[in-house]
Amino acid sequence: LFPQQFKLLEGLLLGAMIGGLGGISVTGILDQLKTLIPFIEDEGIVLKLESTISDPIKVVACVTLIRMIMSPGLSLEDGFKDIVFTFTVSILFGLIVGLLWAEVLNFLWGRPFNYMMTVAALFPIYIASESIAGTGGGPITALAFGLTITNYRYISRKIGSNRKVRINKKRIREFNMEITFLIKAFFFVYLGLTVELSLEYSLVALGIVTLMLCVRYMVASGVGSLLNFTVGERVLSRVIYLQGTSALVLSELPGLLDPMGQHLDLDIYKNFAYLIVLLTIIFVSSVGPTLAKRQLGTM
Repeated sequence: LFPQQFKLLEGLLLGAMIGGLGGISVTGILDQLKTLIPFIEDEGIVLKLESTISDPIKVVACVTLIRMIMSPGLSLEDGFKDIVFTFTVSILFGLIVGLLWAEVLNFLWGRPFNYMMTVAALFPIYIASESIAGTGGGPITALAFGLTITNYRYISRKIGSNRKVRINKKRIREFNMEITFLIKAFFFVYLGLTVELSLEYSLVALGIVTLMLCVRYMVASGVGSLLNFTVGERVLSRVIYLQGTSALVLSELPGLLDPMGQHLDLDIYKNFAYLIVLLTIIFVSSVGPTLAKRQLGTM
């Protein structure tokens, strides 16, 4: 449909942007559906884990594909090596700084606004990771950093230490939720002012979303059977599939890495991403719960 804008690598780039669950959006939609689907809090843990992992994978994949498009001499093998290197270094870096910061939080226990210090510390950690591990390492380090703080005791036991620290996880999560709302509102409003909506783009986006939902249904059914998901986990994995802020952020990457538009169409990714996000949210908010209840009633 768009042969000039989407050759193989360009198509893979769009797929990387909209592949996987949107982390922030999944958490929000699961919270809103609690009244409609009572079991969703327990059975939705698998979706939350998937969305948490998929976001940093999408970042690294998009950055690598853009580099391959801008540098035709870069092979797929080199790109894969870059991904492995970025993941390994950024995870180790996040683990180390997470262990150190847990000690800082223990020292600051009881002091006012100490949870805000965690977000403040994340900025230089993110920048340092991008410099050490390469572009795309920041989000992975942030993920490892957060997981290390909230699972400090488990990790410390695994490395042979019995040291205990006090961390106010509830206050950190509350502050993170406020920051999350701000980021979501900013990107939806900002991109809404910059995208170009048209009947052609809307129809193609609808076709893409339909294809995504069909593939998701088949894959979730197969993986659910293979990994012995519960009935609830399998049903939710099939029908709760949506994009969110991460797809919108990634659609801005071509403009950041190729500002002159020499290798990429800078607008078409934003136009498609915005429509796809809206369509998946509409589907999950309106049709998803009905399908989930119907399938659960027949099982």
